[in-house]
Amino acid sequence: MAAYLLNGASTAGKTTIGNVLAERGYKVIDTDETFGYYGNLATEKPVEFPGGDRVTAEWYAENNWIWDRQKVKATLDEADETIFFCGGAMNETVFYPRFAKIFHLYLTPEALIARNSQREAGGHTNNPAKQERMLEFLKKSKEYASSLGMVVIDTSQGTPEASADEILGYINEA
Repeated sequence: MAAYLLNGASTAGKTTIGNVLAERGYKVIDTDETFGYYGNLATEKPVEFPGGDRVTAEWYAENNWIWDRQKVKATLDEADETIFFCGGAMNETVFYPRFAKIFHLYLTPEALIARNSQREAGGHTNNPAKQERMLEFLKKSKEYASSLGMVVIDTSQGTPEASADEILGYINEA
């Protein structure tokens, strides 16, 4: 069994590319749905997402999206086939050694803004504070991902199918 992680900024294509991989017969886990919740970064205890104007940079400094560690560990321990984890969390680094490869899905700031504008108003991904954090994240994400040995896939242009082909090319060469 090999486990792979597809991470990256909101709107980078993690879920969409995961859907393509699932259509091709791979086991795919949407980590947001399966493991994710808003939690306090120090305690990892769940917190309520405040929404609206109450979501500020200060709120994100104390709270953010995290994974339930026990659920992730159990899923990895029980996996008996190739599996793709699609999503990200502030505490995902704990699990990096468990993945055969990590694919960092990158998109340009312009692509992030364009994709966010197509999302439902008031959601967490197109909240102004979240978008500002994502734009800051993009400034360093490629270099950071590369420094950790992640494979960077630029999803700004092209199709999700082409990105899935690129990911599978890295897996099949191993």
